[in-house]
Amino acid sequence: MQNITFGSHPMLLGFDKIDQILQRAAGQQNKEGTPPFNIEAFPNDCLRITIAAAGYGVHQLSVSVEGQQLKVQGSPPPGDSERQYLYRGISSGRFQHSFVLAEGMKVPGAKSENGLLLIDLSRPVSQPLVQSISIDTC
Repeated sequence: MQNITFGSHPMLLGFDKIDQILQRAAGQQNKEGTPPFNIEAFPNDCLRITIAAAGYGVHQLSVSVEGQQLKVQGSPPPGDSERQYLYRGISSGRFQHSFVLAEGMKVPGAKSENGLLLIDLSRPVSQPLVQSISIDTC
């Protein structure tokens, strides 16, 4: 029996990169546990990623979109390595979360609020495309 993957199925044309995207996302899922995050859906086809970024100032955080990938990075606050902790429950090291965006997803903005990094995403409403194709004779 032949193993057919999603991207190589003969009835799905133009989806050849989906397998690569899914493998990349699956590999990142296990590596990126800190800091924790939520993904919330809203009724108007919008999403919000909320990252628990306690202790990170706005200048230690960066949000960027490269191609179809949303990258969120954090660097340790300045002077953090000089502190002596008796107990450390709040993570403050470098981190990177990467999210693969679907075609057409937009990132209108991000804000820091009460120790949380809020990243808003919007999904454009797609209009159904109906196209009539003429059949030529040879």
